[in-house]
Amino acid sequence: MSVARLLREREAAGWLHLSPATLRRWRSESSGPRFVRLGRAVRYDLTDLVAFVDAGRTPPDGAPPYGTARRGRVRRPLGERSCAR
Repeated sequence: MSVARLLREREAAGWLHLSPATLRRWRSESSGPRFVRLGRAVRYDLTDLVAFVDAGRTPPDGAPPYGTARRGRVRRPLGERSCAR
């Protein structure tokens, strides 16, 4: 890692326009931007935050980011049922 200013959790959340709770949840889920743990303190390198934002950019055609699957329920036509009667 280069010598850069490390942002505190609140500063990083402000830079991303997110709540600190979102960053905490992402850390517990092993997702979100990379972070550095210094004892109990958590810090974010600004270059990692920029890389995280760049990785989430959508192409100009509006398709979802690369490797992203759409989440949610699969909708079935009205005539089909999920269980047999």
